[in-house]
Amino acid sequence: MSDLLHNPESWRKRATEARAIASGMTDPDAKRTMLGVAQLYERLAERAELRAMSRDKGLGPANIERFWRSDAH
Repeated sequence: MSDLLHNPESWRKRATEARAIASGMTDPDAKRTMLGVAQLYERLAERAELRAMSRDKGLGPANIERFWRSDAH
């Protein structure tokens, strides 16, 4: 599971799968919920990328949130 947390491609694959499931749904609420799940997976992918970038750039924990909230990434 730890590899999954640090692997943006895994999160993006899940997002793609969630969108594919949503495309086959006929219930609007269920479809909206599944698309929301896909968006959350995309955010997790972004966070995984941020963790990798912070390691590469030597950013400490205090700077990660500041970096994430900026448009520098």
